[in-house]
Amino acid sequence: MKKLNKIALTVFASILFASSAYAGSMSVSGSAKLIMSDSDTGGTTGNQFSMDDSIVFSGSGELDNGWTVSVSAELDGDTGTANGTFDDRKMSIGMGEMGTLTFEGHGGASVLADWDDKTPNAYEEVWDGVSGADADIIDGVAVENQFQYKSSEFNGATFYVSYAAADNANSQVSNIDYGIQYKGIEGLELGYAFGDKEKTAGTVSDQSIIYAKYAFGPVTVGYTQSEDDKTSNDVSSTAMAVSYQVTEDFTIAYGIHDIEYDQYTSDQESSGLSASYTAGGITIGGMMNTVDNIGGTAATDREGYEISVAFAF
Repeated sequence: MKKLNKIALTVFASILFASSAYAGSMSVSGSAKLIMSDSDTGGTTGNQFSMDDSIVFSGSGELDNGWTVSVSAELDGDTGTANGTFDDRKMSIGMGEMGTLTFEGHGGASVLADWDDKTPNAYEEVWDGVSGADADIIDGVAVENQFQYKSSEFNGATFYVSYAAADNANSQVSNIDYGIQYKGIEGLELGYAFGDKEKTAGTVSDQSIIYAKYAFGPVTVGYTQSEDDKTSNDVSSTAMAVSYQVTEDFTIAYGIHDIEYDQYTSDQESSGLSASYTAGGITIGGMMNTVDNIGGTAATDREGYEISVAFAF
């Protein structure tokens, strides 16, 4: 594997040095969001107000061979943590008909993680914002320094591959996800992804996700089926949702997401309503989610809500 990595890096570096960039450009964008939220855990609520802020620096250029190179780095409220000066950051090489190769230094995700719940919503998934509800979501991996490849579209189909090397003592194997997405029929989107995940050493599981979305007029419906074949206690989940674009600026959505456990008698059942309204650079959005039997534990029921006002500039 080390020899293979050296060969790949040598080829990669040769391509870059052989093609100088020109017609480069830089841009800066930003956003700020005021949030009021609560997850009912039965304890002290505390301060329900918080904020998100983000400044993204982006640059791009074209090589002599027609390929493009782009890079982005985000500066936000996480600055000063273990992530260093910047938060999300990545670089991409667009290779024309050969597709796009992206290296995600931070904030990236595998194919399975990107497609963990592809049902439509107007704000966030129906399990989001509820304490403990996301622990068993089938979602691949999201670690530092990942590669992701996206092919060019062929007859409506696009292929994806993501690769993450073992990053710490708890993950002894590399992770590779594969995915295929089809958009060859107007309004229809289909996808299937699979891969291995090792959350802790010696506990490799096979994960897969299949989904379908269809938009007709202002309505979009979606369905996602996921499976996680673990060493013990296999998990499967089903999600369904519908969104309705009331006006060009206002959207509402309702969905459910159920997780079934092989060794537990209770299923985790999530449902939620979300909405968003955009006017110029301002977006007002929110969700109300309810989750029963969290983690497969009967009568462990919680609710969560979030309302936010976001500004983009």
